Order: sequence, then C-alpha cells, then structure tokens
Amino acid sequence: LDGDEREKAEAVRDGDVEPDSGPIRVGAILPQSGRFEPVGDQILEGVRLALERRRSTAPDLREVELVLLDDSSDVETGLRRVEELADFDVVAILGPIRTETLAGAASRRDAEDLLVLSPTAARGQGTDLNVYSAWDRVRRETDVAAAVSGWMTDELGVASIGVLHPVRFDRAPVDTIRAVVERAGGNLAGVQAYVPDSTTFERPITALAATEPDAVIVLADRPRTVLQIAPQLVYYGLRRWVTAGGANWSDPTVARRLDPSYADYRLVGTYVDRVSPGTGWEEFETIYESRYRKALPDNMFAALGYDAMSLILTGAPEAGSERRGAVGRAIRRLDPHRGATGDFRVDPTTGELHRDVFVRVLIGGALLEPDPEVMREWADDQRELEEFLRTLEEEKEKEREDQGRQRGGADIRGGLRR
Repeated sequence: LDGDEREKAEAVRDGDVEPDSGPIRVGAILPQSGRFEPVGDQILEGVRLALERRRSTAPDLREVELVLLDDSSDVETGLRRVEELADFDVVAILGPIRTETLAGAASRRDAEDLLVLSPTAARGQGTDLNVYSAWDRVRRETDVAAAVSGWMTDELGVASIGVLHPVRFDRAPVDTIRAVVERAGGNLAGVQAYVPDSTTFERPITALAATEPDAVIVLADRPRTVLQIAPQLVYYGLRRWVTAGGANWSDPTVARRLDPSYADYRLVGTYVDRVSPGTGWEEFETIYESRYRKALPDNMFAALGYDAMSLILTGAPEAGSERRGAVGRAIRRLDPHRGATGDFRVDPTTGELHRDVFVRVLIGGALLEPDPEVMREWADDQRELEEFLRTLEEEKEKEREDQGRQRGGADIRGGLRR
C-alpha cells in the first residue's frame, strides 16, 4: 500500500477509523438496448452467475452490489456512463464491451486506481494502469502463434514453417512465428493469404506447398473457415507436413464435424478446452445450465461475463471506497486465475491481461497431450502415403498415355487401309 491507502489501513488497524462494512459496489456498463443488447444480456447472465457463486461459496464476505448502467450500444453514451459511475462509489467497472469505448474509458474515469475490465474488447489494454480486456484478440492470437511455433521448433526440431492466414489478418501473429523460428536457427519458408468463404483455396495452398516447409501453421478467423479449408489442405498438396492451427481448430463444432482424415494429428495452440471433461469450461457450462435451465449458447459471451466478474471479485475482499486500488493489485498478483475461458494472468512486461496457452493434438474429436515421437511417425507415414499416391498417379497417367498412343496408332492404320 502507499499514500492515502496506507494511512487508511493504518487508521483502521489502530481503531481510529471503522473499516468499510457496507456492500462493495461494482459498476457494469453493458448494452441493455440497441444493436448489441443480446450480447449484453448474455454477458450479464455470466456476471450474475459469478455473483451468485460468490454468495454461495463465501457467504461471510462482504456483499457485492452490482450497479448496472445501459450504454445503449453507443460509444459516446458508454463514455458518459464511465463518468456517471463516480457518483456511485464503485470499486471497479465491468465493461464497456466495445474496443472504441474501452480505449476512451481510461481518460474518463475519475482516477487510475479505478479498475476498468472489458469482457470483450479486442484491444485497448496495457497502456493505462488498471485497464484490461478479457478478450484481447491480437494478444490471444499472438500468444497462440508463439506457443504452437515454439512447440514445433523445440519438440519436433522444425527448421522451416509455412503460414496460411486470412486476408486483412493482423501481422502480429505472423511476425511472432517468424521470430520464434528464426531464434531457433530456422526460417519462415513462405506466407500465403487466403480469402475466407472462398469456394477454393487452391492458389495459396499450392503456392505454400511449393516452398517445401517442414511444417505448416494455418491461422483461421473462425471455426467455419477451418471446416472449409482443412479438406483442401490435403487435396492441394499439404498432406505430408505436420499442420498446426489456432484456437478455432479446437472449437467443438470443428471437433464434431470435421472428418478425422482432415482433423486427426493436427496440432492446436489454444487457451480454452471446450471439448474435454474436467475443464473450467465444463464446470461453467454445468452451473450455467443448472441456473438458467437452458443450453449454454454456442459462443463465449456469458463465459466472458462470468470470468470478468470473477476476476474483479478476487480483489473485492480487500476493496473499499478508499481502497479500490486493491482490485487491480489482486488481479496483478494472480498466478494464474482459472476461468471458464482459460487461465488468466497479467503479463508484467506489457501490463496486459492474457491467458496461458497450451498445445494439444486433435485425435478422434479429443484434445490430447502431443507426443513428439508419435507426431514424427505420423509425418513419416504421410510422406510414404503421398509418395505411394504419387507413384500410383504416375502409373495411371502413363497407362492413359499408352492407351492414347495405341488408339492413335489404330486410327492411323485404319486410315491407311481405307
């Protein structure tokens, strides 16, 4: 503690000032009207579930009161709501949900000790103290790229990596892969962009295959893209290389629907396991469906609301109207915090909230711990299979040419007889 907070704590200790005894207030700025209202409703379900869980598991702790304000799905309204929460004596703000609003929230709060934690902003954290996002897209994708390329170089001895990525994709994950493989003494063999929702990905796939990489990383913008591109990787010449992907490759939709011939033995770098038993996601899904008597939606909004509020609640026992900085300090001390959407911690070098990333292999719809030797054997088998298929195709082509020559010879002989 420092400054006013140290003096307050010492006064409470010495009995000169009564400790805070009323409810702790947490502000929430969520869309309760406008175009993003359905998103706000789902996030709020998760927020309330986290509050209920705290009451049931720690009934002796001070009550936490939620102060909910509607931003009407509007950026400027959301920024005004940040200022208005100063009148409610809140110790933290959950929201806003939009990146543009989070970027301005730091300057609109009354002081930097007030924590602002967005469940869904794609970026906007790390510059100002106590401003975080539970869903920083660029940070997530960069962490995944580092983990999966690092596993390939360290465990498989991969010397060159090829990358496929969607057009208009942030360059940070590709730059990270380049840095990792070059640090290991290798090189980035090639980088090809593709257009999601195309009927064919032949051109970028064949161009990447021509560079002859040791392994391939396929970045995707959503699970549907994985379902579209995975079969074509094999068809257009990327059968024989170890292939890895990001978190969209581990989505339950992909695990259920993608044919094993296109999914099995694909490495996955991810921060949340939504298909295996005993995970934080499974635990959240169970309590959500028990509480709300309906299936959990096939997205992460409710889980992100739950995780954001759970993170704030880690510091609530120490917080008070004059000690609200305790919430931010508690989050920075996490090592890590197990949530529904991953294991959270604050990176001390960047000041960003992020999730731990792990590498798994997809086999039979399950995410398993990868074995480097098994992966090498699989790659060898695929190379042998591709060589066999190539030889078979060459033999068929030669047979077709011989048949064509025979037909041509027969036509000539027939013409001479006529």
